[in-house]
Amino acid sequence: MTRFSSEKIPMKSLIVHILKKSPAVIGCILFMCSMLFPFYHYIFPTVTEQSLSVYYWSYKSAVQMYWLSPPFGTPQSILEYWFCDYWFGDTFMKGFGLSWVLVFMFIAQIIALATGITSIFNSKRILALVPTIMCPIFIALMVYTNLRLSHLNLTMDSHQLGYWLTYPSTALFIVSFLIKAKSN
Repeated sequence: MTRFSSEKIPMKSLIVHILKKSPAVIGCILFMCSMLFPFYHYIFPTVTEQSLSVYYWSYKSAVQMYWLSPPFGTPQSILEYWFCDYWFGDTFMKGFGLSWVLVFMFIAQIIALATGITSIFNSKRILALVPTIMCPIFIALMVYTNLRLSHLNLTMDSHQLGYWLTYPSTALFIVSFLIKAKSN
């Protein structure tokens, strides 16, 4: 008889099962949020009366141009560059040698999220190990990108929510792996 047949699962067993799965579920949700929010922000001061504000994700950038004189604070224009246009079409990214770093960062995110979700439904330890390994790789790639871009001016850049959310998701993936390793 299978687990999902008409036999009743004891409440204690159900609670333990949910508690064992929750670090991976919450880790996947936080990691998905880290992908949806930018990980880095930089303000490019210009010699004209305009300033550029750029937000970076692994797969896109959003550029906002602001007037320095009134009406300051109102974006003049907003441009978004996605995937190949962002990775290989942006001369700024190519000039800093970040094109392939961002591609690998995006691939690491997809692999970590896909294996994290799969590990929720599958009891194989290797599936829980992959996001545990990929998250620190992803963090290292973000830090490398931040360091490369921050050489322009350290006072004009900042880490964003997408960067900070990777740390709790990494911790939760580690906890999920340890739970799977202990239970198998």
